[in-house]
This record gives sequence, C-alpha cells and structure tokens, in this order.
Amino acid sequence: MRYFKLLFLVLSTSSLFAQSIDISKGWKFKIGDQKEWSKSNFYDKSWDTIQTSMYWEAQGFADYDGYAWYRLHVFLPSSLINNSLWKDSLEIKLGWIDDWSETYLNGVSLGIVDHYRTNVKYKLSVNNSIIKWNKENVIAIRVLDRKRKGGMYFGPYTISMCDITDYVSFNLLDIPLKFNGDSLIGEVKIYNNSPLIDIKGTLKIHALDIRSKQTLSTIEVPILLNKNENKIFKYALKNYATYWYITVSFTPNGTANSINYQVEAPYILTPKVSDSVKINTPAVFGAHSGHPFLYKIPATGKTPLTYNANNLPKGLSLNAETGIITGKVSDTGNYSVELIVKNNLNSKSQKFNIVIGDKLSLTPPLGWASWNAWGKRRVSDDVIRKTSDAMVHSGLINYGYSFINIDDGWEGIRDSDSILQSNEKFPDMKALSDYIHSLGLKAGIYSSPGPRTCGNLVASYKNEMIDARTYAEWGIDYLKYDLCSYVGIEDVSTLEGMQKPYRLMRRCLDSVERDIVYAMCQYGMLKPWEWGAEIGTNLWRTTSDIDDTWYSLTNIGFIQDPYAEYAKAGHWNDPDMLVVGTLGYGFSSTMHYTQLTPSEQYTHITLWSLLAAPLLISCDLMQIDDFTFSLLANSEMIEVNQDALAKQAKLIKRTAEYDIWAKPLFDGSYAVGIFNKTENLSEIHFDFALLNLSDKQWIRDIWRQKTLGLFNSSYNVEVPRHGAAFIKLIAYNKK
Repeated sequence: MRYFKLLFLVLSTSSLFAQSIDISKGWKFKIGDQKEWSKSNFYDKSWDTIQTSMYWEAQGFADYDGYAWYRLHVFLPSSLINNSLWKDSLEIKLGWIDDWSETYLNGVSLGIVDHYRTNVKYKLSVNNSIIKWNKENVIAIRVLDRKRKGGMYFGPYTISMCDITDYVSFNLLDIPLKFNGDSLIGEVKIYNNSPLIDIKGTLKIHALDIRSKQTLSTIEVPILLNKNENKIFKYALKNYATYWYITVSFTPNGTANSINYQVEAPYILTPKVSDSVKINTPAVFGAHSGHPFLYKIPATGKTPLTYNANNLPKGLSLNAETGIITGKVSDTGNYSVELIVKNNLNSKSQKFNIVIGDKLSLTPPLGWASWNAWGKRRVSDDVIRKTSDAMVHSGLINYGYSFINIDDGWEGIRDSDSILQSNEKFPDMKALSDYIHSLGLKAGIYSSPGPRTCGNLVASYKNEMIDARTYAEWGIDYLKYDLCSYVGIEDVSTLEGMQKPYRLMRRCLDSVERDIVYAMCQYGMLKPWEWGAEIGTNLWRTTSDIDDTWYSLTNIGFIQDPYAEYAKAGHWNDPDMLVVGTLGYGFSSTMHYTQLTPSEQYTHITLWSLLAAPLLISCDLMQIDDFTFSLLANSEMIEVNQDALAKQAKLIKRTAEYDIWAKPLFDGSYAVGIFNKTENLSEIHFDFALLNLSDKQWIRDIWRQKTLGLFNSSYNVEVPRHGAAFIKLIAYNKK
C-alpha cells in the first residue's frame, strides 16, 4: 500500500523515545561475488570504502552488470532496548538498493528484495539469537546491478527499536481529497500493526496555514485500535483557498509520544471552463499522403457543439456533430483550413494548417498510456475501451488528448505464419482499434526489437516486417519500441549496434500505408537526442523510467537542458510518462494515488509543458479526480506545449534554491517556469535581463489564465515548497 507524500514526521522527545544508530557511514565495498563475504568473521579491512548517498559507478567503481557486496561493522548496545518504550523488536533500515539485494546479519540471511526504489528494511525480535548485544555485528549486503547504475544510494540508514511509528500508521487512502463546494472531503485510515498490544489514543486533524503558521481548524476524535486492527475516519475541512497543510496526528494514552503527518492540501488554479466556445487545436497537424487521416477537433463550451471547416483538402470530410475529420489526401502540400465551432452562445473560428508530407507529430503527442496504471497483468480490452470512454466523457479529448496507447501485456503467441496474435485479454485488436477510432481517438501499441518484451512476452525480433504489417492491418497509430531483450542480441554499447534495430523498424513502418508515430525507448543510452531524428524516430526517451517521487521527478525533469537544441517539429525529447492521478505501475497489483504533493504536480506538468515533452497521461482515467483534471485540462498550459515554433525550454538560471526555465513561443512571447526546489515557501526574483528583455512586459499567469499586469524589468513571485510559477511574458508594445 502506498501513502500520500509525507512532508515531514514529528515525534515528541520524551525520555522514552527510542534511540537509533546511524549506519549511513563506514561501509566497505567490493565488486564480485563470493559466499564467504556474508560471514561476520571475514576480513574486509582491505576493501574500499564507499558512500551510501550515490551509485557505486559515480564513485569511480566499475560500470558493469553483476554482483557487488557492501559490509558494515556496527556495535549494538543493550541500551537501545532499555531506553525504548516498546521493547520487543529491532528494525534495520537500508534505504533503496538497486536492483536486487540479499541482506545478511552476522552471516545469516534476513531476506531478499527483488525490486529497486523500495525502502529495504528488516524487523527482528530482540531475542533473536542472530543479534549480538553489546558486541560488534556485521551487516553484509549482496547487490545485483542488472543495468546502468547500481548499489545503495538513498536512505534512511538506521538501526532502532520499533516504536509507535512502527505499530501505528496512517493512510489518507489511495484516493484524492474530493472538492465539494467550499469543503474538502477526505478519509484517514489508521492502522495498529502490532499483533501483541491494543492501542488507545486521540486522533487529531488540523488545517494549518503555511504563511501564518496558524491553525485554521481542528477535529479531535478518541480511538481504540485493537491488535492488528484498522479504522477509517471520514472528515470534512473547509477549502481555505490558500496554501495550507492538513496535519494528522495520533497520541496514545499514557505517553507523550505522538505521530504527526503533514500533507499539502490540493489547490486548483485552473479556472472552470467557460460555456462559450474555445477551440483548443494546435496550429499545425502533419500526415502522409494516401494514408487514412483521422483528427478530432478539440473544443470546449456548452454542448451541443457543431463543427464546420472551410478549405479542407480534397479527400477529407468532417462530421458536423462529432468534429471528427476523416478520409485520405492524395496530394502533398500545406493546406490552410479554417475551423469553425458553434454553440447557442457564440461561434469561434481558428486557422489550422494541415501538412501532407513526410512528417508526423509536428507537435508533441498528447494522450494516455496504460503502463503506470494497469501494467502488464491488469491491462485488457475492457480497460482500454473504458479508458477511451473516460477520455471522451471526462472532456480531456476536448483539449487535444488523442492517443490511447496499450503498453506491454497484450502479446500472445505467433501462429504458423509467424503473425503475432494478441492474448486472451485482447480477443480482437482490430475491433478494439476501430472502437477507439470511432470516438475520434488513436490507438497505440508496444513491442521490443528483441525476442522478448520487458515483461517477458513475445516481441518483434526477426519478425519486424510482419509486425509492422499487422499493426497497420489492426489500425495502430503509435508504436513504442522498447530496447529490453535486444541488449543480449547486439552490442548496444556501439552507436551502430544501438541504431540498427530502430532503423530496421523505421524501414518496416515506412513500407505500410498507415501513419504510425514511432517512439524509441532505450533510456537515453548513447545520447539518442543527437541521432533520433536522423534514424526516423518521432520521439526518444532521454532517461530511465520515472516514478511518482520528488527524487525521480527532479532527477529526470531538471536534467533536460542539454537536449533542447535537438527538439523540433516531428522529433521530441521524451522524459517519460506523467505520474499524476491514480497509478498502479507495471508489476504492481494495487493502485495508489500519486505520492507527489499538489505543488510537485504543478512542477511536473509545468516543466513537461515547457520541455515540449509528450504529455502521456498514465493514471486510471476512470476515476480521475477534480485536481488531476485541472492539471491536465488547462488550455493555456497545453498551448505552450503544442506551440508551433516547436522549441524546447532552456534553463536560464539555476541556484541551489530555484530554477528558471524559458521557452520562446511562435508569437514572439516567452513562457517561463519558476521552480522552488527548497523545503519552504519562498519568494523568487526573476530579472527580465535573463532573456535580454529590457522593455516593460505584460505577465500572464498561465495556470490561473489571468493577466497579472505590466511589469518593468523584473517580477517577484511567491512559490510553494517544490512548486512552480508558470507565466507568459508579452512585450508591452505587442499586447
């Protein structure tokens, strides 16, 4: 079960509070694998010392795939037990270990963890004979690095007695808080994880204003938690329309110890959509001549809407009720079309340039991908159909989101003609694609150039042409091609070896009469931004997989500056899918609401918009909440992402406390993101000279869709912890 992002944890400092031992330093390290390295009496003095704050490769050790060992000698005093309120169990916390680990204490295995980015921890009874009280103990960790970076790299690293924080825990449930008029409705689930004791105490819920540090309101409830029991408490707090935290605390009777969790309350900045018509299409759209054409005009306003288009190229027709344009265009060229959308309140028109030629994805792809919500096991025809329906019924389709991409998990076996069949969860891929297309959406699929996918299902190796033809027959519009098992087929450490399978699939896709957007996924190895366009891919991953943590978000999002010059119309840097909303992840069997705070989610979407990154939603659209929808359905944010100049933002200022990124736009203005990287609400100064602008500038708040006024030479803005300000600068004489 995943939990909401915890901003901080506060415990009282009574004399009974459990002591802990810091084990972050003093580790020894050796590459290789020998069984005797687990033993407590093994002589390791000649081993190298290593830090546990970064991968071993970053510290000068060999970059290879294989085993290595960490060892630590630590003295365990019996005073740990004597000074603790709860005296039955000891816990060893070892942070994140990448990719696989087995931990030994004094030569005895404590267990195996076969997943990275998971907090590795072990509990032992204080009476366990493995523990040597008042003596030196040896922790030995066998680590397997499967690819790229490996080792221990992110804490906490402690040994401590289990206390109330190990017995009692909170979950604000894996659902978001719900907005209900002027209130926020939420639920707290509180657990007693102890099989030994009942715990009685007081649950408190506070609303805390961050600026003033004042308590806005308090709810207090007495609770009895029996052994291994959990209870749900529902609450309603006023939506204070300011930057505030919800604090949940539990204090057991008879002790000063308490647990206090703070979570940031969601705040919606995007205004409610107007009843008046607004067309949300980008300025340009590309397609190939002679191939099936499909485009849904994205527009908002009070329904029903009616659609019209002047100067459509020959071969295309528009459904006036749905706004879906279909057909085929034989002749290449640039076609200037006028789109017109009406309702009973008003009519709007917009120029739309249809480019029939040799390029797709003239603006970054917008859509949805299945992996982060449904993974390999739970994705199915039913899920994809219901997600497609949700894309329409939620209204996201009206902002330009169009792709419904099926990631790993659809593959079956090859028949006698080597044609890959979908598995029993996908009984008819052609019928599924037809259904997606009937809604005005597009269908995507996943494979690998190796013999197996990352999920160990059948991939395209030696069947690339057959697969390309199959995708075209099914009506597929997008292919994600994931490196996976091809690593064992070819030497991908060379540029020629890495490019070979992607060039091959490019030729195969070019041979079919269908527009298929081509997404290369090989995690940024060998700098694909430098050659991805040359070999014909429309987008390429620049990093490893993202997850819904501030650590992952910043280590992926804030490193994209060097790649900016390579982004252009038809070819995009891809820092991975979006991690907002309700997620599940590839191999998980459970769902959880994103661990990113609301402000961190504003940073995520602001940065991806500026980076001209594909905006591929990957949450459960069937239970999308108001806050997540407000992030994704902000038309001005999408306009920045889809801007026709096709430029990626550049980093124009970086300090330890903040980043400022700027993206030039087609109309001569700039979109600017101001990102607070600190742990506190901060005021940040933005000097227009960073963009060589000396004149007065109109500033428009993109999230609030509101012009803030005319500013001379600079702008100061208060930005929440880990949050973002997203503005547009318009020259005084151009407004």
